[in-house]
Formats: sequence, C-alpha cells, structure tokens
Amino acid sequence: MKKINFSATALMRNNRVLFIFSLICAIAIWISVSPTKQVKIPVTVNIATENTAVGTLGLQIIEGQGQSVDVEVQGEWYVLSRLTEKDIKITVDMEGVTKAGDYELKISATKATSGANFSIVKVVPDKLKVNFDYTLPKIVPIIAKAEGIKVDDKSGLRLGTVRPDVESIEITGPQSVVDTIDHAVAEVTEKATLDNTGSYKTNIKFINKKGEEVDASKLTLPFNEVNVVVPVNKPKTLSVVVSFSNQPEYFKNSPISYTLSEDEINVLGPPDVIDTLNAVDLGTINFKDISPTNNTFTYKLNLPTGVEEENDISEIVVTVDTSRIRSRTLDVSKFVIINKPSDKTVTTITNKKTVTIAGVLDAINSIKASDLYLEFDYNDLQNESGESPVAVTLKSDKYNNVWGVGDYQIQIKVE
Repeated sequence: MKKINFSATALMRNNRVLFIFSLICAIAIWISVSPTKQVKIPVTVNIATENTAVGTLGLQIIEGQGQSVDVEVQGEWYVLSRLTEKDIKITVDMEGVTKAGDYELKISATKATSGANFSIVKVVPDKLKVNFDYTLPKIVPIIAKAEGIKVDDKSGLRLGTVRPDVESIEITGPQSVVDTIDHAVAEVTEKATLDNTGSYKTNIKFINKKGEEVDASKLTLPFNEVNVVVPVNKPKTLSVVVSFSNQPEYFKNSPISYTLSEDEINVLGPPDVIDTLNAVDLGTINFKDISPTNNTFTYKLNLPTGVEEENDISEIVVTVDTSRIRSRTLDVSKFVIINKPSDKTVTTITNKKTVTIAGVLDAINSIKASDLYLEFDYNDLQNESGESPVAVTLKSDKYNNVWGVGDYQIQIKVE
C-alpha cells in the first residue's frame, strides 16, 4: 500500500485552502464581536374572547380582528435572523370592554419562550381599534319588484303579483346593523314585454324603515340572490257546477234543484292553464247527506296551481231546494244480501233497524216500513267467518223517489 504523507506546511501553501480558511475565521470573528441589532417582526393579532369577561357578556368582535403590528426586538444577529411571529406572544387588554361599541385596546408583547436570547423593545402601534357587538339572528321578509316588466295592452293579458321564490331570509349579524333592517328587496332592473310568466335571478338588498339601503357587508347570509317570478295571467269567467251521487232513479230524470252563492267566478292564471278550464267543479253531494234539516253545503274553491279568483272568493255555498222534501223514521226488518257464495251461510243477527228516509212529499206520506229493505254486499265483508258489522243501503222497489239519510250498519254471522 502506498504511504500518504501529510504536511501542514504544504497545505498552508495551497492558495485555495488558505482562502477558505481565512473566510471562516473572518466570519467567526465578526459574529463574536458584532454588536446587538434591532429588527421589526410583523405579527398578526388574533384576539380571543373565549373564557374572558367579554365572552361572558356575549360580545363578539365585529371589526378589528386579524390586524398586523410590528414588534421591535433586540438581540444578536444570528438569533434575530431566525425569529418568526411564533416566537412572540401578543396580549390584548380588554378590561375596559363592558358593552357594545368601538374601543382602542392596548397591546403588549412578550417572548413566547421566556429563556429566548432576545429582548422586546416596543410594539407599533401599541393600540388597536376594535368594534364589539352582540350577534343576533333575524328573519326578514323579501319584497320583489319588477317595474320594467310589462305586457302588451292589446293582448288582454295582465301582470300578476311579482313574487320572490323565497319569501324570507334569516340573517345573522351585529345588533347595531340587524336592528336597522326592515325588509329585503329583490328588484329586477331589466326591461321586457312578456307574453308568458318570466323568472329573473336578482341580488338582495336590505332596506331600513326610511327606505335607505343598509350595508350588508357585516351580515352572514344563507344566500344573496333569489329568483323573482313575474306572472303573466289571462282572465276568464268560469261557471260553477256541482254533482250528486247515490241519487234515486227519479232524480236522474228530474234533477233536484239547488242554488249557488256564486254561479260563476272570475279567475286569473297562466294562459296555458286558463285555456284548459271551462268550469269549476265543486265536487259531489251525496244524497244520503240531504234532508229537510240539512240542505246547505260549503265547498272551498279548489283551483289549479297558479290560478286565483279575482274577487277573493274562497268558498261556494250550495243550497239544495228541500221545500218539497220531507223525512220520516221507520223500523226496517227486511235484509237482503247480494253476491253471497253458495257455500256460505249468512245469518242476520240484527232483527230490525231504525232508519230515517227522505223523499218527495207524496211518497213520504204513503210509504210503509214493508216497502223498504236494507241491502248489503257480501264482497264488502272484512271477515268471512264469525260475527261482524256490515254497512247497509236503504232501498225500495216500490218508490224511486226516496233515500236513506245517513249511514247504517247491521250485525251478521257468516258460517
């Protein structure tokens, strides 16, 4: 193996090595004799109100959070060069904060680690402007406007009530702002002539009781725009009709008379819906509900979606003419079953049933209990064995102008 000879004298005669060695020595000497320095460390101030008297009062910071200050620190260069804002602790004095309002809070800085080899000279600025307030929720109605939207006067169409697709908005913000808000406005600024319902996406503005716009920058909103619907309606006059069910044969050829509180109504609605309407059908009156003492029936108007009555009529009263109708109570003991299977035996446990019949005057005066019977359908039975109640219908083969008033049941046994 070749022997390597090391010579310090030869190494020192090498210019490159000598240069590097001299540079290292110079830096070491400069650091050891250099004086202390001062630098500014920018620090973001985050004010915490949790577990403080301010937090107990329910106050929150509205403005002033996250401000930046410069902390002047002093120390050796090699220490200061490595400092960050994490090495500095900022304390904010909130002792004087007792209610909502603007405050100038004094701040101070200390070392995050007490033994760190630097000192704090000052904080600039040493006070911060901070606004405190209570944060409250409030539900605000939304009013829609579309003054630039119209219809052609010659078309016969009419603009309906402009409305937002959301009727209200729940806002959250400083009490000093929330308390001033009266309502929100969604205003369509476009101009157009419509022949059908239009919809426009519009920003929301908040308005105070004086009609002035309120700055919403401090509010927390679930949304900031709505769709404003501008209905285009077509007017039409519709007749009102009602029908009858379970009517005796006589009244199919000679319908019972009735009057309506409104024979026709005036409606407004989307043209494509209005064009399909010819009448308003109130529904059906069951003859079993009609008697001399019960001849008035009230129906709520059931109009298609988007159609409304112009004159705020919401219900129609139907009055059946019972001036020639009489009623009478009889005991019926005849029972008839239909659709009974041949392998089943049905026994009527009920011997007789007291019923009320109604009909034209002549028939009621002459009818007898023997002219009536109560009919039930085996297919309507819930249980095909044992005893059970069953609904029955009052009938007469002799009289076609009478009917049973009300509902009746009898008890039967199936074997």
